[in-house]
Amino acid sequence: MVSRFPRRLGLVVDPQAIRLVELEQTADGPQLIQRLIQDLPPMQEAAAFDRLSWLQGALKEINMREVEVAISGAGVAIRRLHSPLMPKRELHEALKWQIKDQLPFPIQDAVLSAQVLSEVWEKDIKKQDVLAAVALRSPLEELVRLVEAVGGRVHSVVPAACALAHCVRSLMPEAASGSVAVVDVGASATQVVIMKDGQIQLVRDVGIGDRHFTEALVGEVASEQGQIAIDRSKAEALKHQYGVLIESAEGSTEEGVPLFQLASLMRPVVEQLLTELSRVLDFYNVQVESAGVSRLLLCGAGTHRESFQRFLTDGLGLSVEAFNPLRHLTHQLPISASDALVEEGSQLAVAIGAALAHGQGVNLLPVSLRRRASDRQARRQWLVAGVGLALLIMGGLAGLGTTVILQQQRVLKQQRAWAAIEPFYEQSVY
Repeated sequence: MVSRFPRRLGLVVDPQAIRLVELEQTADGPQLIQRLIQDLPPMQEAAAFDRLSWLQGALKEINMREVEVAISGAGVAIRRLHSPLMPKRELHEALKWQIKDQLPFPIQDAVLSAQVLSEVWEKDIKKQDVLAAVALRSPLEELVRLVEAVGGRVHSVVPAACALAHCVRSLMPEAASGSVAVVDVGASATQVVIMKDGQIQLVRDVGIGDRHFTEALVGEVASEQGQIAIDRSKAEALKHQYGVLIESAEGSTEEGVPLFQLASLMRPVVEQLLTELSRVLDFYNVQVESAGVSRLLLCGAGTHRESFQRFLTDGLGLSVEAFNPLRHLTHQLPISASDALVEEGSQLAVAIGAALAHGQGVNLLPVSLRRRASDRQARRQWLVAGVGLALLIMGGLAGLGTTVILQQQRVLKQQRAWAAIEPFYEQSVY
């Protein structure tokens, strides 16, 4: 049975994993149909992983082609600014000149998309409040080619920060009031998105990510059995099992390594992350909103651990909680509350947000690629219409042919009947 509700796919491809979610918009709100996650090997081994085959198999399993893609990294920037009132067709060109000195890369090598949020007064001059997103063209087009190479079609490319904000705004309406910070711990960096009344105010990337916690554990540590060497794969397993540890951790690993010792190795990274988050929040407090942030939502790798949340709560002096979008979605199949699924849900926020946004707001897919996709769609529609017309004509011809054949059969039958009675008819006449 075909659903009468629209289905959408959200895709995230980053150095750590590929995440693909399928949502269906129902009368009761968005429903999670399925989720597919493929963890990627470390950077030095990632080249051996066949992303094309995995993605091709995933799209075939879901039986959909149109994809909403989220993009992140150093080649993506988000800015909130005020621009003079002007027609939409002129806004993009004006924003390029206004924003070019604020970017870490040349504007001529980038794609820009903007969303006008409202009109504001600035020094008695009426202006428009704009959310501008910029992304380097090369990695963006490479991501589009990856999807197209497996038979998919990119409907939109949304910055991860915008997808994250849309996910929170859609699934947690209560977060649309006041200033809320969403902190997403990624593979190599942590992204901080601060929203006020549901709209993005500030986006900052902190150069500390999940891999830094892993690298902190690599080396030799003392255990009950003596010195034990921890390589990268072992460090990854320990971090996955115990999360981001703090010094109050109790107990030991299976090899007898005290958890407080692992916590002491992670401590410098945790403290550095805390320092960087404090700087971002202080900047927002001074430059944007004097009341500051009152609530922090945490998502990403290892962030579901309560010990890590308590550490940040004490260090930042505000309420810190895990954001798991799976708790706010209806599900086609029952979802358990296990730690594994809580962590998994925390890492799906960006993919879910991309699917929910469905190209609303900023869309970094270049106009040329949108036209190409539209042309392909138009060609498919014309092809379907042409095939339908051909089948209709063939059906008509087939019907006409059938009528002719039946008429010929009737004539032949009458000829045979006449041939049988003709001799008797001639005798009666003569």
